[in-house]
Amino acid sequence: HLMRDQHELPAPPTCGGTVYEGTFSPKNSGQVRGFCDNGYSIISEDLIVNQTSLTSLAGLECLCEVRGDVKISRNTTLMNLTGLNNLRLIGENLIVSFNNSLRNFDALSSLSWIGEDLRVIEESSLANMAGLSALEAIGHQILLEGNRTLRNIGALSSLVWVGDAFLIKDNSSLASISGFNNLPRLTSHFEVTGNRSLRSIEGLDALDMIEGHALFNSNSSLQSINGLQGLREVTSNLSINGNRSLRNFNGLLGVQDVGGNLSVR
Repeated sequence: HLMRDQHELPAPPTCGGTVYEGTFSPKNSGQVRGFCDNGYSIISEDLIVNQTSLTSLAGLECLCEVRGDVKISRNTTLMNLTGLNNLRLIGENLIVSFNNSLRNFDALSSLSWIGEDLRVIEESSLANMAGLSALEAIGHQILLEGNRTLRNIGALSSLVWVGDAFLIKDNSSLASISGFNNLPRLTSHFEVTGNRSLRSIEGLDALDMIEGHALFNSNSSLQSINGLQGLREVTSNLSINGNRSLRNFNGLLGVQDVGGNLSVR
């Protein structure tokens, strides 16, 4: 375990180069390629890829930093994020939603720091989070919701800091949430709810404290909560309800303090 006083937000990486002033919102591959052709490596505001016919982002390999949001939404033909291979830093949010054909995040293997949220919502072809293995810090919250083909999220194993809520909701194929072996503390709520294929929550071994409420509700296939055996303290409510396959609550034996209500049934 990391000691609590050692748990701190990692410093963001630094990027140099020419800044594109404003929001960059390409609609075709020619516009994508033009970014690097003009010598840019940093976007001062947002990168928005919305309702395009792009199949990838090839041509953005020079991009190192986006100081605002990266929003990738409703691109029906986008199959991967190739082109973002050297993106190291997002100042605000990474939002990926409603891209019917997006299969992986492999191109995000250099991304280590997100200043605010990571939100992955209603992705219907995404099987895992592979590609995000370098991600160390998320300044605010993680939301993984309604991704019906998402089977595991273990690629997030480098994560040491989540500044706010960690929400894993209604991912119908998710079988495992293992892989958070370096995450000792959650500074806000932890919710794992409505994931009907989830069988275990192994892989949270380092998790010592949740500063907020913890909800593990309505995961109908959940058989074990042994992954919580390192947990010592929940500062607000702890709820483990409606998990009809859960055989025992042995994973809670190490919990010494619950600051709010304890609801187990």
